[in-house]
Amino acid sequence: MRQAMLIPLDDDQFAIAVDPAPAGGWESLPKSTQVALRRHRIRFRIGHELAHTLTYWRPGGRPQRHLFDSPRQERFCDIFSSFLLIPQAAAARTPVTVDGLLSLQHKYDVSLRVAAQVLADLHPSATIALWYMDGEGGLRPQWSSKAFSRSDGEKALLAAKAGSTTATWLSERRQLVLVHKRP
Repeated sequence: MRQAMLIPLDDDQFAIAVDPAPAGGWESLPKSTQVALRRHRIRFRIGHELAHTLTYWRPGGRPQRHLFDSPRQERFCDIFSSFLLIPQAAAARTPVTVDGLLSLQHKYDVSLRVAAQVLADLHPSATIALWYMDGEGGLRPQWSSKAFSRSDGEKALLAAKAGSTTATWLSERRQLVLVHKRP
């Protein structure tokens, strides 16, 4: 199944079906993370699918698709959902730091990735990247506002261990967060 599906129904209505499981499944994630991640993924996917309703024509009866999927439309739906969950004004006031990112995530009960995307969208000069520790003990790129490779994650981990203020290892989540704002 897709992550989520928008289903047009009679009487100008929609249904949304969501599969909250991450691509790699739940087994690799700590149990303490799974409940919150499930909630975050459901909320984000519902917002994303709500944005897709704007691409339907409603002549009465069952809504008809007006525009078909494209990478640009998917990006719009992601932004729409992100700003439903995190008010743009609040995100704009958030410092572009690891602490600011974690505060935004906690305050609005969203995934770290959604909070990172919102901050990156509002601060295009910033570099924000997330890596996770895979089952084999290696860092894998999860998401980044700029292009990064696996070796960049290992370099950022070394910077975090050395006390860099731009990289932080979140041991309970098995994630590495890099936040750097250029002056």
